[in-house]
Amino acid sequence: MMPTLKDVLNDALDFTKTETEAIEVESREFDLVKEIESVVQGFGSRASLKGLQLHCLIDTSLTGIWRGDGFKLMQILNNLLNNAVKFTERGSVTVTGKLLEGAVDARDSDRASWSRIALSVRDTGPGIAAADIARIFQPFGQVDKRGGAQRFAGTGLGLFICKRFVAAMGGSIDLQSTPGVGSIFTVDIALEAAPAARSPPAQPFREMQFGINAAAPYGEHLAALLAAGGGTVLSRTDHAGGRDGYLAQIDVFDAVSHERVLLDPSFSSAPMLQNRSVRLHPLWLSALPDAIAMALGHQQALTETAFPGGASRSRTDASVLIVDDQVINRLVLEKQLDYFGCRVSAAAGGKEALALTKTSPAFDLILTDLNMPGIDGYALARQWRADGIAAPIVAVTASQSAGQRERCMAAGMNGNLIKPFTMEDVEKLLELHVGLQRYAEPAATAREQAAVKALTIAGQLWQPENMRTVVASIGGDLAQLTLAVARADTDSIGKTVHRIHGGMAALDMRPAAALCRAIEESIEFEWLDEAQRLLPVLQDMLMQILQDIDPDEAA
Repeated sequence: MMPTLKDVLNDALDFTKTETEAIEVESREFDLVKEIESVVQGFGSRASLKGLQLHCLIDTSLTGIWRGDGFKLMQILNNLLNNAVKFTERGSVTVTGKLLEGAVDARDSDRASWSRIALSVRDTGPGIAAADIARIFQPFGQVDKRGGAQRFAGTGLGLFICKRFVAAMGGSIDLQSTPGVGSIFTVDIALEAAPAARSPPAQPFREMQFGINAAAPYGEHLAALLAAGGGTVLSRTDHAGGRDGYLAQIDVFDAVSHERVLLDPSFSSAPMLQNRSVRLHPLWLSALPDAIAMALGHQQALTETAFPGGASRSRTDASVLIVDDQVINRLVLEKQLDYFGCRVSAAAGGKEALALTKTSPAFDLILTDLNMPGIDGYALARQWRADGIAAPIVAVTASQSAGQRERCMAAGMNGNLIKPFTMEDVEKLLELHVGLQRYAEPAATAREQAAVKALTIAGQLWQPENMRTVVASIGGDLAQLTLAVARADTDSIGKTVHRIHGGMAALDMRPAAALCRAIEESIEFEWLDEAQRLLPVLQDMLMQILQDIDPDEAA
Protein backbone atom coordinates (compact mmCIF):
# COMPACT_ATOMS: atom_id res chain seq x y z
CA MET A 1 0.00 0.00 0.00
CA MET A 2 1.27 3.47 -0.83
CA PRO A 3 2.04 5.70 2.17
CA THR A 4 -0.25 8.66 2.66
CA LEU A 5 1.13 12.16 2.51
CA LYS A 6 0.52 12.32 6.25
CA ASP A 7 2.80 9.29 6.79
CA VAL A 8 5.62 10.86 4.75
CA LEU A 9 5.35 14.23 6.48
CA ASN A 10 5.20 12.69 9.95
CA ASP A 11 8.28 10.56 9.26
CA ALA A 12 10.20 13.57 8.01
CA LEU A 13 9.15 15.66 11.01
CA ASP A 14 10.11 12.90 13.47
CA PHE A 15 13.47 12.48 11.71
CA THR A 16 14.18 16.20 12.01
CA LYS A 17 13.37 16.11 15.72
CA THR A 18 15.50 13.03 16.43
CA GLU A 19 18.46 14.57 14.59
CA THR A 20 18.33 18.06 16.13
CA GLU A 21 16.79 17.58 19.58
CA ALA A 22 17.26 15.26 22.51
CA ILE A 23 14.44 12.73 22.60
CA GLU A 24 12.21 13.31 25.62
CA VAL A 25 10.84 10.17 27.21
CA GLU A 26 7.47 10.64 28.87
CA SER A 27 6.01 8.62 31.70
CA ARG A 28 2.29 8.00 31.85
CA GLU A 29 0.00 5.18 32.88
CA PHE A 30 -1.57 3.15 30.08
CA ASP A 31 -3.28 -0.18 29.49
CA LEU A 32 -0.58 -2.00 27.52
CA VAL A 33 -2.68 -4.84 26.12
CA LYS A 34 -5.55 -2.63 25.00
CA GLU A 35 -3.15 -0.12 23.42
CA ILE A 36 -1.45 -2.92 21.48
CA GLU A 37 -4.78 -4.34 20.34
CA SER A 38 -5.95 -0.93 19.19
CA VAL A 39 -2.87 -0.51 16.98
CA VAL A 40 -3.20 -4.01 15.52
CA GLN A 41 -6.92 -3.57 14.85
CA GLY A 42 -6.08 -0.51 12.77
CA PHE A 43 -4.29 -2.77 10.27
CA GLY A 44 -7.10 -5.32 10.03
CA SER A 45 -8.62 -3.92 6.83
CA ARG A 46 -5.25 -3.60 5.08
CA ALA A 47 -4.33 -7.17 5.94
CA SER A 48 -7.74 -8.38 4.79
CA LEU A 49 -7.35 -6.51 1.51
CA LYS A 50 -4.15 -8.48 0.81
CA GLY A 51 -5.56 -11.80 2.01
CA LEU A 52 -3.22 -11.90 5.01
CA GLN A 53 -4.00 -13.42 8.39
CA LEU A 54 -3.38 -10.93 11.21
CA HIS A 55 -2.90 -12.25 14.75
CA CYS A 56 -2.43 -10.53 18.12
CA LEU A 57 -1.30 -12.87 20.90
CA ILE A 58 -0.39 -11.06 24.12
CA ASP A 59 0.44 -12.97 27.31
CA THR A 60 -1.75 -12.37 30.34
CA SER A 61 1.38 -11.34 32.24
CA LEU A 62 1.15 -7.99 30.43
CA THR A 63 -2.47 -7.36 31.45
CA GLY A 64 -3.15 -4.24 33.50
CA ILE A 65 -1.81 -0.72 33.83
CA TRP A 66 1.85 0.08 33.13
CA ARG A 67 3.88 3.27 33.34
CA GLY A 68 6.22 4.43 30.60
CA ASP A 69 6.24 6.19 27.24
CA GLY A 70 3.30 4.31 25.80
CA PHE A 71 2.89 6.82 22.99
CA LYS A 72 6.36 6.18 21.56
CA LEU A 73 6.03 2.44 22.10
CA MET A 74 2.82 2.41 20.05
CA GLN A 75 4.50 4.53 17.35
CA ILE A 76 7.19 1.86 17.14
CA LEU A 77 4.62 -0.94 16.91
CA ASN A 78 2.66 0.99 14.28
CA ASN A 79 5.78 1.37 12.12
CA LEU A 80 6.81 -2.28 12.43
CA LEU A 81 3.29 -3.44 11.59
CA ASN A 82 3.05 -1.07 8.64
CA ASN A 83 6.25 -2.54 7.18
CA ALA A 84 5.16 -6.12 7.86
CA VAL A 85 1.77 -5.71 6.16
CA LYS A 86 3.26 -3.70 3.28
CA PHE A 87 6.03 -6.17 2.39
CA THR A 88 4.17 -9.44 3.05
CA GLU A 89 2.35 -10.72 -0.03
CA ARG A 90 0.91 -13.91 1.44
CA GLY A 91 0.67 -15.75 4.73
CA SER A 92 0.43 -13.95 8.04
CA VAL A 93 1.59 -11.17 10.33
CA THR A 94 1.64 -11.96 14.05
CA VAL A 95 2.13 -9.60 17.00
CA THR A 96 3.20 -11.23 20.27
CA GLY A 97 3.96 -9.79 23.67
CA LYS A 98 5.48 -11.43 26.72
CA LEU A 99 7.10 -10.64 30.04
CA LEU A 100 10.81 -11.42 30.17
CA GLU A 101 12.24 -13.30 33.15
CA GLY A 102 14.27 -11.45 35.76
CA ALA A 103 14.18 -7.90 37.12
CA VAL A 104 15.49 -4.92 35.19
CA ASP A 105 18.30 -4.53 37.73
CA ALA A 106 18.07 -6.59 40.88
CA ARG A 107 20.63 -4.31 42.57
CA ASP A 108 18.51 -1.19 42.12
CA SER A 109 15.72 -1.09 44.72
CA ASP A 110 14.14 1.93 42.99
CA ARG A 111 13.46 -0.25 39.95
CA ALA A 112 12.07 -3.24 41.79
CA SER A 113 8.65 -2.65 40.23
CA TRP A 114 10.09 -2.49 36.69
CA SER A 115 9.95 -5.36 34.24
CA ARG A 116 11.28 -6.01 30.77
CA ILE A 117 8.80 -6.86 28.06
CA ALA A 118 9.34 -8.23 24.57
CA LEU A 119 7.04 -7.05 21.80
CA SER A 120 7.52 -8.87 18.47
CA VAL A 121 6.16 -8.55 14.95
CA ARG A 122 6.61 -11.68 12.82
CA ASP A 123 5.79 -11.83 9.12
CA THR A 124 5.99 -14.36 6.31
CA GLY A 125 7.33 -11.82 3.85
CA PRO A 126 10.36 -12.04 1.55
CA GLY A 127 12.88 -11.65 4.37
CA ILE A 128 16.02 -9.53 4.50
CA ALA A 129 19.53 -10.61 3.57
CA ALA A 130 22.13 -10.46 6.34
CA ALA A 131 24.13 -7.82 4.44
CA ASP A 132 21.10 -5.48 4.43
CA ILE A 133 20.09 -5.76 8.09
CA ALA A 134 22.40 -3.00 9.40
CA ARG A 135 21.52 -0.69 6.50
CA ILE A 136 17.75 -0.65 7.06
CA PHE A 137 18.24 0.95 10.48
CA GLN A 138 20.13 3.89 8.92
CA PRO A 139 18.45 7.12 7.73
CA PHE A 140 16.92 6.67 4.27
CA GLY A 141 18.12 3.09 4.24
CA GLN A 142 15.77 0.91 2.22
CA VAL A 143 16.13 -2.59 0.88
CA ASP A 144 15.31 -3.17 -2.77
CA LYS A 145 12.63 -5.67 -3.53
CA ARG A 146 14.86 -8.36 -2.07
CA GLY A 147 17.34 -8.29 -4.95
CA GLY A 148 15.17 -6.59 -7.56
CA ALA A 149 13.81 -3.13 -8.32
CA GLN A 150 12.31 -1.25 -5.42
CA ARG A 151 8.52 -1.57 -5.41
CA PHE A 152 7.52 0.10 -2.21
CA ALA A 153 7.51 3.86 -1.78
CA GLY A 154 8.37 5.43 1.55
CA THR A 155 10.80 7.69 3.34
CA GLY A 156 13.21 5.04 4.59
CA LEU A 157 13.11 6.75 7.99
CA GLY A 158 10.73 4.57 9.98
CA LEU A 159 13.15 1.97 11.33
CA PHE A 160 15.81 4.58 12.07
CA ILE A 161 13.26 6.53 14.14
CA CYS A 162 12.15 3.31 15.87
CA LYS A 163 15.74 2.52 16.83
CA ARG A 164 16.27 6.03 18.23
CA PHE A 165 13.03 5.86 20.24
CA VAL A 166 13.87 2.44 21.66
CA ALA A 167 17.38 3.56 22.61
CA ALA A 168 16.01 6.68 24.34
CA MET A 169 13.78 4.40 26.44
CA GLY A 170 16.76 2.21 27.41
CA GLY A 171 15.73 -0.73 25.27
CA SER A 172 16.87 -2.57 22.18
CA ILE A 173 15.43 -3.65 18.84
CA ASP A 174 16.47 -6.91 17.23
CA LEU A 175 15.85 -8.39 13.78
CA GLN A 176 15.96 -12.03 12.79
CA SER A 177 15.27 -12.68 9.12
CA THR A 178 15.63 -15.44 6.55
CA PRO A 179 15.24 -14.57 2.86
CA GLY A 180 12.22 -16.36 1.44
CA VAL A 181 10.84 -17.17 4.90
CA GLY A 182 10.13 -13.94 6.73
CA SER A 183 11.28 -11.56 9.46
CA ILE A 184 10.86 -11.09 13.20
CA PHE A 185 11.39 -7.63 14.73
CA THR A 186 11.57 -7.71 18.54
CA VAL A 187 11.55 -4.70 20.84
CA ASP A 188 12.94 -5.32 24.35
CA ILE A 189 12.02 -2.48 26.69
CA ALA A 190 11.51 -1.76 30.40
CA LEU A 191 8.19 -0.60 31.85
CA GLU A 192 7.08 0.04 35.41
CA ALA A 193 4.09 -1.82 36.78
CA ALA A 194 1.58 0.73 38.04
CA PRO A 195 0.48 0.25 41.68
CA ALA A 196 -2.82 -1.32 40.62
CA ALA A 197 -0.94 -3.90 38.56
CA ARG A 198 1.03 -5.09 41.61
CA SER A 199 -2.07 -6.48 43.31
CA PRO A 200 -2.87 -10.19 42.83
CA PRO A 201 -4.09 -10.81 39.27
CA ALA A 202 -7.82 -11.08 38.74
CA GLN A 203 -9.22 -14.55 38.14
CA PRO A 204 -12.41 -13.99 36.16
CA PHE A 205 -12.60 -17.69 35.19
CA ARG A 206 -12.22 -19.18 38.67
CA GLU A 207 -14.21 -22.42 39.10
CA MET A 208 -15.14 -22.42 35.40
CA GLN A 209 -14.44 -25.30 33.01
CA PHE A 210 -13.81 -24.98 29.30
CA GLY A 211 -13.45 -26.94 26.10
CA ILE A 212 -11.44 -25.41 23.24
CA ASN A 213 -11.64 -26.25 19.55
CA ALA A 214 -9.30 -23.81 17.83
CA ALA A 215 -7.04 -23.35 14.82
CA ALA A 216 -3.36 -22.60 15.28
CA PRO A 217 -2.07 -20.39 16.80
CA TYR A 218 -5.16 -19.80 18.97
CA GLY A 219 -5.56 -23.12 20.76
CA GLU A 220 -2.48 -22.83 22.94
CA HIS A 221 -2.94 -19.11 23.49
CA LEU A 222 -6.59 -19.40 24.55
CA ALA A 223 -5.73 -22.25 26.91
CA ALA A 224 -3.08 -20.06 28.54
CA LEU A 225 -5.48 -17.10 28.86
CA LEU A 226 -8.19 -19.22 30.48
CA ALA A 227 -5.77 -20.99 32.84
CA ALA A 228 -4.19 -17.68 33.89
CA GLY A 229 -7.69 -16.44 34.75
CA GLY A 230 -8.27 -19.40 37.07
CA GLY A 231 -10.18 -21.62 34.62
CA THR A 232 -9.75 -25.32 33.92
CA VAL A 233 -9.39 -26.44 30.30
CA LEU A 234 -10.91 -29.91 30.00
CA SER A 235 -10.10 -30.47 26.32
CA ARG A 236 -8.29 -28.83 23.42
CA THR A 237 -8.73 -29.86 19.80
CA ASP A 238 -8.31 -28.46 16.28
CA HIS A 239 -11.27 -29.70 14.25
CA ALA A 240 -12.48 -27.10 11.73
CA GLY A 241 -15.71 -28.93 10.95
CA GLY A 242 -16.62 -29.09 14.62
CA ARG A 243 -16.48 -25.31 14.98
CA ASP A 244 -18.32 -24.47 11.73
CA GLY A 245 -15.31 -22.75 10.23
CA TYR A 246 -14.74 -20.24 13.05
CA LEU A 247 -11.19 -19.69 14.26
CA ALA A 248 -12.14 -21.03 17.66
CA GLN A 249 -15.08 -22.33 19.65
CA ILE A 250 -14.88 -22.05 23.43
CA ASP A 251 -17.42 -24.14 25.33
CA VAL A 252 -18.13 -22.71 28.79
CA PHE A 253 -19.48 -25.27 31.25
CA ASP A 254 -21.38 -24.54 34.44
CA ALA A 255 -23.55 -26.57 36.78
CA VAL A 256 -26.65 -26.67 34.57
CA SER A 257 -25.54 -26.46 30.95
CA HIS A 258 -22.89 -24.97 28.73
CA GLU A 259 -22.62 -21.80 26.68
CA ARG A 260 -20.42 -20.95 23.72
CA VAL A 261 -18.04 -18.18 22.62
CA LEU A 262 -16.95 -18.08 18.97
CA LEU A 263 -13.79 -16.42 17.68
CA ASP A 264 -15.00 -14.87 14.43
CA PRO A 265 -12.65 -12.78 12.24
CA SER A 266 -15.56 -11.62 10.06
CA PHE A 267 -17.35 -10.13 13.04
CA SER A 268 -16.34 -6.47 13.44
CA SER A 269 -17.73 -5.64 16.84
CA ALA A 270 -17.46 -5.85 20.59
CA PRO A 271 -18.64 -9.18 22.05
CA MET A 272 -22.24 -9.71 21.02
CA LEU A 273 -24.82 -12.35 21.86
CA GLN A 274 -26.43 -13.97 18.81
CA ASN A 275 -28.30 -17.27 18.58
CA ARG A 276 -27.18 -18.33 22.07
CA SER A 277 -23.51 -17.83 21.18
CA VAL A 278 -21.31 -14.84 21.92
CA ARG A 279 -19.03 -13.81 19.08
CA LEU A 280 -15.69 -12.09 19.60
CA HIS A 281 -13.16 -10.71 17.10
CA PRO A 282 -9.75 -12.46 17.38
CA LEU A 283 -7.93 -9.11 17.50
CA TRP A 284 -9.79 -8.26 20.71
CA LEU A 285 -8.90 -11.06 23.11
CA SER A 286 -8.69 -8.66 26.06
CA ALA A 287 -12.51 -8.71 25.90
CA LEU A 288 -12.62 -12.50 26.44
CA PRO A 289 -13.74 -12.12 30.09
CA ASP A 290 -16.59 -9.85 28.94
CA ALA A 291 -17.61 -12.36 26.25
CA ILE A 292 -17.67 -15.25 28.70
CA ALA A 293 -19.52 -13.17 31.31
CA MET A 294 -22.08 -12.26 28.65
CA ALA A 295 -22.53 -15.92 27.68
CA LEU A 296 -23.06 -17.03 31.27
CA GLY A 297 -25.20 -14.01 32.07
CA HIS A 298 -27.50 -14.94 29.21
CA GLN A 299 -27.87 -18.47 30.55
CA GLN A 300 -28.59 -17.27 34.08
CA ALA A 301 -31.01 -14.56 32.83
CA LEU A 302 -29.38 -12.00 35.07
CA THR A 303 -30.99 -8.59 35.32
CA GLU A 304 -30.26 -5.55 37.42
CA THR A 305 -33.45 -6.06 39.40
CA ALA A 306 -32.82 -9.71 40.15
CA PHE A 307 -29.11 -9.38 40.71
CA PRO A 308 -27.48 -6.11 41.80
CA GLY A 309 -24.31 -5.10 39.99
CA GLY A 310 -21.98 -4.35 42.87
CA ALA A 311 -21.38 -2.51 46.12
CA SER A 312 -22.65 0.80 44.74
CA ARG A 313 -24.22 2.28 41.67
CA SER A 314 -23.85 5.78 40.25
CA ARG A 315 -27.02 7.71 39.43
CA THR A 316 -28.04 11.19 38.31
CA ASP A 317 -31.24 12.81 37.12
CA ALA A 318 -29.38 15.30 34.92
CA SER A 319 -31.04 16.53 31.73
CA VAL A 320 -28.73 15.84 28.77
CA LEU A 321 -29.05 16.92 25.12
CA ILE A 322 -27.44 14.76 22.40
CA VAL A 323 -26.88 16.33 18.97
CA ASP A 324 -25.76 14.03 16.15
CA ASP A 325 -26.85 13.36 12.56
CA GLN A 326 -25.90 9.68 12.91
CA VAL A 327 -28.84 7.74 14.37
CA ILE A 328 -26.63 4.92 15.73
CA ASN A 329 -24.56 7.43 17.69
CA ARG A 330 -27.69 8.87 19.26
CA LEU A 331 -29.10 5.45 20.07
CA VAL A 332 -25.95 4.09 21.72
CA LEU A 333 -25.23 7.21 23.73
CA GLU A 334 -28.85 7.43 24.84
CA LYS A 335 -28.71 3.87 26.20
CA GLN A 336 -25.48 4.58 28.03
CA LEU A 337 -26.87 7.75 29.61
CA ASP A 338 -30.12 5.97 30.50
CA TYR A 339 -28.07 3.48 32.53
CA PHE A 340 -27.02 6.32 34.85
CA GLY A 341 -30.54 7.75 35.14
CA CYS A 342 -30.15 10.76 32.82
CA ARG A 343 -33.15 12.41 31.21
CA VAL A 344 -32.13 12.43 27.54
CA SER A 345 -33.27 14.59 24.62
CA ALA A 346 -31.87 14.12 21.12
CA ALA A 347 -31.56 16.22 17.99
CA ALA A 348 -30.54 15.05 14.50
CA GLY A 349 -28.89 18.34 13.53
CA GLY A 350 -27.93 21.87 14.49
CA LYS A 351 -31.19 23.57 13.57
CA GLU A 352 -33.27 21.14 15.64
CA ALA A 353 -30.81 21.46 18.54
CA LEU A 354 -31.05 25.26 18.61
CA ALA A 355 -34.83 25.01 18.65
CA LEU A 356 -34.72 22.61 21.60
CA THR A 357 -32.47 24.83 23.68
CA LYS A 358 -34.83 27.77 23.09
CA THR A 359 -38.09 25.96 23.88
CA SER A 360 -37.12 23.29 26.44
CA PRO A 361 -36.12 23.68 30.08
CA ALA A 362 -32.41 24.24 30.62
CA PHE A 363 -30.13 21.27 29.96
CA ASP A 364 -27.45 20.27 32.48
CA LEU A 365 -25.09 18.94 29.78
CA ILE A 366 -24.89 19.08 25.98
CA LEU A 367 -23.08 16.43 23.91
CA THR A 368 -22.62 17.31 20.25
CA ASP A 369 -21.02 15.84 17.16
CA LEU A 370 -18.63 18.18 15.35
CA ASN A 371 -18.96 17.42 11.64
CA MET A 372 -22.65 17.69 10.80
CA PRO A 373 -24.26 19.05 7.62
CA GLY A 374 -25.62 22.57 7.91
CA ILE A 375 -24.70 23.88 11.35
CA ASP A 376 -21.66 22.00 12.67
CA GLY A 377 -20.73 21.47 16.31
CA TYR A 378 -18.34 24.43 16.46
CA ALA A 379 -20.97 26.86 15.17
CA LEU A 380 -23.54 25.39 17.56
CA ALA A 381 -21.31 25.94 20.56
CA ARG A 382 -20.56 29.54 19.57
CA GLN A 383 -24.28 30.25 19.10
CA TRP A 384 -25.20 28.70 22.45
CA ARG A 385 -22.57 30.76 24.25
CA ALA A 386 -23.82 33.89 22.46
CA ASP A 387 -27.34 33.01 23.64
CA GLY A 388 -26.11 32.86 27.22
CA ILE A 389 -26.33 29.08 27.65
CA ALA A 390 -23.83 28.15 30.38
CA ALA A 391 -24.29 24.35 30.40
CA PRO A 392 -21.13 22.32 29.75
CA ILE A 393 -20.75 21.45 26.06
CA VAL A 394 -18.68 18.38 25.17
CA ALA A 395 -17.72 17.30 21.65
CA VAL A 396 -18.39 13.63 20.87
CA THR A 397 -16.37 12.51 17.86
CA ALA A 398 -14.90 9.39 16.27
CA SER A 399 -11.45 10.88 15.68
CA GLN A 400 -9.32 13.73 16.94
CA SER A 401 -7.39 15.67 14.31
CA ALA A 402 -4.58 18.13 14.91
CA GLY A 403 -5.88 21.32 16.49
CA GLN A 404 -9.36 19.91 17.06
CA ARG A 405 -9.29 20.27 20.83
CA GLU A 406 -8.07 23.86 20.53
CA ARG A 407 -10.90 24.66 18.07
CA CYS A 408 -13.40 23.16 20.51
CA MET A 409 -12.09 25.29 23.37
CA ALA A 410 -12.12 28.41 21.19
CA ALA A 411 -15.78 27.73 20.31
CA GLY A 412 -16.67 27.61 24.00
CA MET A 413 -16.75 23.85 24.57
CA ASN A 414 -15.61 22.13 27.74
CA GLY A 415 -13.92 19.02 26.37
CA ASN A 416 -13.91 16.04 23.99
CA LEU A 417 -15.19 12.48 24.24
CA ILE A 418 -13.56 10.23 21.63
CA LYS A 419 -15.45 7.19 20.32
CA PRO A 420 -15.45 4.35 21.08
CA PHE A 421 -15.86 5.10 24.76
CA THR A 422 -16.66 2.78 27.64
CA MET A 423 -19.31 3.02 30.34
CA GLU A 424 -16.50 4.10 32.66
CA ASP A 425 -15.72 7.00 30.28
CA VAL A 426 -19.37 8.10 30.36
CA GLU A 427 -19.43 7.77 34.15
CA LYS A 428 -16.33 9.98 34.48
CA LEU A 429 -17.86 12.53 32.11
CA LEU A 430 -21.04 12.75 34.17
CA GLU A 431 -19.08 12.88 37.42
CA LEU A 432 -17.04 15.80 36.10
CA HIS A 433 -19.84 17.91 34.64
CA VAL A 434 -23.09 17.10 36.51
CA GLY A 435 -22.07 15.05 39.55
CA LEU A 436 -23.21 11.57 40.52
CA GLN A 437 -24.78 10.04 43.60
CA ARG A 438 -23.80 6.54 44.67
CA TYR A 439 -26.35 4.17 46.12
CA ALA A 440 -25.26 1.22 48.24
CA GLU A 441 -26.33 -2.20 47.01
CA PRO A 442 -25.54 -5.75 48.10
CA ALA A 443 -22.06 -6.86 47.08
CA ALA A 444 -21.53 -9.12 44.07
CA THR A 445 -18.56 -10.94 42.65
CA ALA A 446 -16.51 -9.41 39.84
CA ARG A 447 -17.88 -12.06 37.49
CA GLU A 448 -21.46 -11.20 38.39
CA GLN A 449 -20.83 -7.46 38.05
CA ALA A 450 -19.31 -7.92 34.59
CA ALA A 451 -22.21 -10.07 33.44
CA VAL A 452 -24.81 -7.60 34.65
CA LYS A 453 -23.18 -4.56 33.05
CA ALA A 454 -22.64 -6.35 29.74
CA LEU A 455 -26.21 -7.58 29.64
CA THR A 456 -27.75 -4.31 30.76
CA ILE A 457 -26.30 -2.26 27.91
CA ALA A 458 -26.20 -4.96 25.23
CA GLY A 459 -29.68 -6.13 26.16
CA GLN A 460 -31.13 -2.65 25.75
CA LEU A 461 -29.25 -1.91 22.55
CA TRP A 462 -30.11 -5.14 20.76
CA GLN A 463 -33.83 -5.18 21.44
CA PRO A 464 -35.84 -5.71 18.21
CA GLU A 465 -36.87 -2.07 17.76
CA ASN A 466 -33.32 -0.86 18.28
CA MET A 467 -31.93 -3.52 15.95
CA ARG A 468 -34.28 -2.31 13.24
CA THR A 469 -32.96 1.23 13.73
CA VAL A 470 -29.34 0.08 13.48
CA VAL A 471 -30.03 -2.03 10.39
CA ALA A 472 -31.90 0.82 8.68
CA SER A 473 -29.07 3.26 9.42
CA ILE A 474 -26.29 0.98 8.17
CA GLY A 475 -28.35 -0.02 5.15
CA GLY A 476 -29.05 3.60 4.26
CA ASP A 477 -25.38 4.56 4.60
CA LEU A 478 -24.33 1.57 2.49
CA ALA A 479 -26.79 2.55 -0.26
CA GLN A 480 -25.49 6.14 -0.26
CA LEU A 481 -21.89 4.95 -0.32
CA THR A 482 -22.58 2.59 -3.23
CA LEU A 483 -24.21 5.41 -5.19
CA ALA A 484 -21.37 7.84 -4.44
CA VAL A 485 -18.77 5.26 -5.51
CA ALA A 486 -20.65 4.57 -8.75
CA ARG A 487 -20.67 8.31 -9.49
CA ALA A 488 -17.01 8.72 -8.42
CA ASP A 489 -18.23 11.59 -6.23
CA THR A 490 -15.26 12.06 -3.90
CA ASP A 491 -16.92 14.73 -1.76
CA SER A 492 -20.01 12.57 -1.15
CA ILE A 493 -17.84 9.52 -0.49
CA GLY A 494 -15.86 11.42 2.15
CA LYS A 495 -18.99 12.69 3.94
CA THR A 496 -20.69 9.29 3.84
CA VAL A 497 -17.62 7.45 5.12
CA HIS A 498 -17.30 9.99 7.94
CA ARG A 499 -20.91 9.34 8.97
CA ILE A 500 -20.33 5.57 8.80
CA HIS A 501 -17.16 6.03 10.87
CA GLY A 502 -19.19 7.62 13.65
CA GLY A 503 -21.73 4.81 13.71
CA MET A 504 -19.11 2.06 13.67
CA ALA A 505 -17.15 3.75 16.47
CA ALA A 506 -20.33 4.14 18.55
CA LEU A 507 -21.05 0.41 18.17
CA ASP A 508 -17.38 -0.29 19.03
CA MET A 509 -16.87 -2.05 15.70
CA ARG A 510 -13.19 -1.17 15.67
CA PRO A 511 -11.95 -2.79 12.44
CA ALA A 512 -14.71 -1.05 10.48
CA ALA A 513 -14.00 2.26 12.22
CA ALA A 514 -10.27 1.92 11.48
CA LEU A 515 -11.02 1.22 7.82
CA CYS A 516 -13.22 4.32 7.63
CA ARG A 517 -10.44 6.39 9.15
CA ALA A 518 -7.95 5.09 6.56
CA ILE A 519 -10.33 6.00 3.72
CA GLU A 520 -10.97 9.47 5.17
CA GLU A 521 -7.23 10.16 5.42
CA SER A 522 -6.65 8.88 1.88
CA ILE A 523 -9.30 11.27 0.55
CA GLU A 524 -8.02 14.15 2.67
CA PHE A 525 -4.50 13.81 1.27
CA GLU A 526 -5.73 12.96 -2.25
CA TRP A 527 -4.41 9.40 -2.41
CA LEU A 528 -7.52 8.45 -4.36
CA ASP A 529 -6.13 5.16 -5.69
CA GLU A 530 -5.70 3.99 -2.11
CA ALA A 531 -9.24 5.04 -1.23
CA GLN A 532 -10.60 3.19 -4.28
CA ARG A 533 -8.87 -0.01 -3.16
CA LEU A 534 -10.29 0.26 0.36
CA LEU A 535 -13.88 1.23 -0.50
CA PRO A 536 -14.97 -2.25 -1.72
CA VAL A 537 -13.59 -3.73 1.51
CA LEU A 538 -15.72 -1.32 3.53
CA GLN A 539 -18.80 -2.16 1.46
CA ASP A 540 -18.25 -5.88 2.01
CA MET A 541 -17.66 -5.29 5.73
CA LEU A 542 -20.92 -3.36 6.09
CA MET A 543 -22.81 -6.15 4.34
CA GLN A 544 -21.24 -8.63 6.76
CA ILE A 545 -22.23 -6.47 9.73
CA LEU A 546 -25.81 -6.32 8.45
CA GLN A 547 -25.76 -10.10 8.10
CA ASP A 548 -24.41 -10.44 11.64
CA ILE A 549 -27.10 -8.23 13.13
CA ASP A 550 -30.13 -9.36 11.13
CA PRO A 551 -29.73 -12.08 8.48
CA ASP A 552 -33.31 -11.63 7.24
CA GLU A 553 -32.96 -7.88 6.60
CA ALA A 554 -29.58 -8.33 4.89
CA ALA A 555 -30.83 -11.05 2.55
